[in-house]
Amino acid sequence: MGGPMGSSMGSPMSPPMQPMGGMNQSGFRPQMGLGGGPGPRPGLMHGGGSFNRRPSHRPFNRPVSMRRTNTTGGRPGAPRGRIVPKGDVAAAKEVLFKSKPCDVFHWKDENWEPLVEDDDCFVELRLTTSNRLAMAVTTYELGQLVLNAWIVGSTTFRRASECDISVSTDMGAGAQWFMVALNSGREADDFCAAFQRTKDRAMYDPTLLKSTLPVLSRGDSLASTVTQNSLREKPVKQTLGSMYPPCDCKLFLQGGDHGQWISLGTARVEIKMEQPSGHVRLFVALASGNKRVLDSVIVQCDCLELVGPKKLAITLMNPQEKMSIIYMLQFKDEVMTTKIFEGLSVNENE
Repeated sequence: MGGPMGSSMGSPMSPPMQPMGGMNQSGFRPQMGLGGGPGPRPGLMHGGGSFNRRPSHRPFNRPVSMRRTNTTGGRPGAPRGRIVPKGDVAAAKEVLFKSKPCDVFHWKDENWEPLVEDDDCFVELRLTTSNRLAMAVTTYELGQLVLNAWIVGSTTFRRASECDISVSTDMGAGAQWFMVALNSGREADDFCAAFQRTKDRAMYDPTLLKSTLPVLSRGDSLASTVTQNSLREKPVKQTLGSMYPPCDCKLFLQGGDHGQWISLGTARVEIKMEQPSGHVRLFVALASGNKRVLDSVIVQCDCLELVGPKKLAITLMNPQEKMSIIYMLQFKDEVMTTKIFEGLSVNENE
């Protein structure tokens, strides 16, 4: 993450970003204070700082992890939650990802507060029996469900540090933010990759039950909350509209030991705006065989660079392979180059 960002809204993250690759070292784990409670919490700014400031928008600049230690030492009371029966709408039909024991925090009153005070959590990305995709948080010891959030097109996530992932769910009147504090950069890589796949599936899999808003549920009230919100939900269909007529360009891939450009041939380029989300998607297909090289990709502004009057470089991150892929589009005139660059810049990280 970059420099600190203040906000009168107190919101701890900004809208969507593609998952980024991690680093290899494990994060710092703050020690517990007296009585088994958490000690001084790590700041969200580079080099430390106030814990209740809004995190800034770039990943990896915060050198510490929010993962706690000794959370299983003392349990004055059972965590607030419930055991989910098999027939429940939030019950798992298929688990797409399950974390190791970790911590989950909720952004509340300008602070990150533990979702479960005296226990570790498991975070699952799951397909539920109601045929919806969800992020579920259960307690380590008793397996009680303390959070169920449907994953939809408006759900976003960010790499807040090497081991921490911030997840935002849009509740219509406002947003809810959660921080998943994992144990290693590798596990965070896997979580980001799985979350991106799950979100893509939520947006484009026609077999899934769609919903306008992600239903966020906590504790014993989960069943009634899910039922009440489900009755009010109406499907929202995302439509794509062309921003400019398709145009041709020469497509290059950066490769080799010295980063030379390898020609892939002539390609057809088109950018389309997704409504009502407002995201701009990039489509690039080779002229020979009409093979799609980039299919419906959201490119963030930070990954765009004009490298010449008619040349646009695009960097794509692959969190699974921990590598980046760089393409260059060479257009026939500067006007079209500028249009494509400015159109894709709508996806700017705020």
